[in-house]
Amino acid sequence: VATFAANTVIEGGTITLRNTTNNNDKVVISQDKFQVFDNNTDVASFGAVTRIGDVANEHISASSAGITIKDGSTVRGTFVAGGVTIGNTSQGHVSMSTADVSIKKDANNFAKIDSDSFDIILNGQTTASFGGTTTIGSTVGRHLKLTGTALEIKTDANTTALSASAAGLEMSGKVKATSGEIGGFTIESDKLSSINGDVNANASSSLSPFTFEIESRGGVNQDIFTLQNPPAKPAFVQFSSKYDVNHIDINKLRIENVAETTSSTFNLISHISQ
Repeated sequence: VATFAANTVIEGGTITLRNTTNNNDKVVISQDKFQVFDNNTDVASFGAVTRIGDVANEHISASSAGITIKDGSTVRGTFVAGGVTIGNTSQGHVSMSTADVSIKKDANNFAKIDSDSFDIILNGQTTASFGGTTTIGSTVGRHLKLTGTALEIKTDANTTALSASAAGLEMSGKVKATSGEIGGFTIESDKLSSINGDVNANASSSLSPFTFEIESRGGVNQDIFTLQNPPAKPAFVQFSSKYDVNHIDINKLRIENVAETTSSTFNLISHISQ
């Protein structure tokens, strides 16, 4: 059972070293572990799985699989070869692997940082991603996309409503505005206008004069007149003709920019029938 010499050996199925003052303060050596008891509470166990602390309360467990911080049976943190988890994985927690770092509420709601982006996921959808390509809003619906070459406003994954890049501003769909300016023209509630000078007899159009020619079906010119701002009138262009465009003799209306050195002419073919 025991040999006492220069090298002492105590043998037995289970060996207990006990305090004579308090028999519950003891060390128990069994086949697969070494346990320490404080007033009969198991406060440490050393073996294939090593634990420090009361197993029923806060304690640390270590094995070849990793290190675990626990509150009773609830895991509060793990340290393994693949990374670290801090917090209860069924609640809010931080997960750090060799590839990324995540702050999680649950599997469908979390923020993640990896080698190329910072992503925010809500209800399983990526609602924002910041990186070489940045998106704000779910990419399956309306969202903003920013890259090194362009800023895009998109209505879904494949439809771009507005794109701003070094090449300029490109839009699709309808454009609605009741004020502002574009290309020197003033946007008003019901028209585009461009006037040089005051709105009086000295006002002039920013466009060159135009000649309008009305031609009959027989090829005879019926009327020729030039359109400019009438004196003392604020109108941009104002004209009238004695001819009724519904008349059967009207064949076509030709508009010619007479200010150009090379005449630019186009025909508007009447679609009005008798």
